[in-house]
Amino acid sequence: MRKVIKYFLLCAVGVFTLGSCGKDVIELPESNDPVFTLNGTLAGIEFNLIAGDDNAFMHTGTEMVNGVNLFKGELGDGNFSLELGIFDGMVDRPGHITVEELQNIVPTFASRSNEPLLVLSKYKLGSNQAIESVDWYINNEFAGLDEVEIDEPGKYAVCAFITFTNGDFNQLCEDIIVGYERSANFTIQYDLVAGAIEGNILAIDEDVQSVEWFVNDSAVGSNPILNQSIDSESTRLKAIVHFANGAVREKAVIIDGQDDFYSAKSFSTMEMSSPYSGSNQDFNIRLKIKLDGKTYLSEYANNENSSLFITDVELYGPNSEGNDVYKVSGIVNAVVMEEVSQKMISVTFVTVFGVEIH
Repeated sequence: MRKVIKYFLLCAVGVFTLGSCGKDVIELPESNDPVFTLNGTLAGIEFNLIAGDDNAFMHTGTEMVNGVNLFKGELGDGNFSLELGIFDGMVDRPGHITVEELQNIVPTFASRSNEPLLVLSKYKLGSNQAIESVDWYINNEFAGLDEVEIDEPGKYAVCAFITFTNGDFNQLCEDIIVGYERSANFTIQYDLVAGAIEGNILAIDEDVQSVEWFVNDSAVGSNPILNQSIDSESTRLKAIVHFANGAVREKAVIIDGQDDFYSAKSFSTMEMSSPYSGSNQDFNIRLKIKLDGKTYLSEYANNENSSLFITDVELYGPNSEGNDVYKVSGIVNAVVMEEVSQKMISVTFVTVFGVEIH
C-alpha cells in the first residue's frame, strides 16, 4: 500500500495586487487508488501523470482575472504541467456555487473577441456642447481621453473625470460588467424642479429589495423615491440598489442645480448596449499547458468544434483556508495556441482534477 501526500497551493489574489500564497498539506488515506490523474496527448506527445508519483503535484488556487475569480488547479511534474480553470459565473451576486450547480453546468471554452466588447465614450454621457472632455480611468489607471475600448471580459472599476464647457468639473465612478451575465441592472431617472430632485430607479427584469440614495457621497435616504433639495452647483446623485436575487449594483448621474443642460448620464446605457455578440464567459474553461519551456493557451485558439465533458463532480473537502476543493472528472478534446509561434496544437486528455471553488 502506498501513501500519497497531496499539496494544495492556495493563492488569494486581490483585484489590483497579487496577494501572498500559503501551502496547505493534505494527507490522503493509504490506498493504491490514485486520486488526481491526467492522461492524454499534445500534438501526438503522450503525457501521463498521477499526483504523488514521480514528483507529480496537484496545486489548487484562485486567480483574479479582470476582477473575476478564476478557480483553477494545476497538475504537473516540473517539465510538463496542465492548468484547468473555471471562470466564476456569479460576478455581481455574493454566494457559493454548489455541487449541484457545478453538475448542471454545460461548459465551453473561454475565448477572446476580435472586436471591442464595450466602448466608453464621452458622447454617450451627455450633450457634446455641454461636455468638453472626459478622462477615463479603469481600475485606478488612466485609460484614455474621451473614448476608450474594453477588449476583454471582466468586472471593471471605471471612473469618468468630466470637464464641462461652463468650467465645472465632476466625476462618475461605477462598476462595469462586460462579457459576463448581469444578474440585475437599472437606470436612474430624475426630475429637477425649483432646486429639488425627484429621483427614482427603473429596474430591469429583477425585483428591487432596497435602495440607498447619496448626494455628493452623503447618504440622503432609503425610500424608493427620493425628494431632495440641491444647490445650484454640479451635484452627483448616486443610487445603490439591492435586488431580491442578491445582486447589488451602483449607478450615478451628475445634475447641475441651475441648468440641467450640464448634466451627465450613468454608464448604464453603454454597459447594456455592449456590442459584444458572443456568448458570455460565465463558468467557461481556460486551459494553460507548459511543456519544455513553451506555453500553450486555449483562449486564443478556435475551439468552436472542440468538446469538453464534465463526467462527475465531487466535493473533496475543505482546506485550511475554509475553501472547498472539488474533484472534477472530465474528457477534453481541444485546440491550444503556442504563445510565441502562435501555432495551433491539438490536445486530448482524460482527467480527474482538483479545483478550488468558493
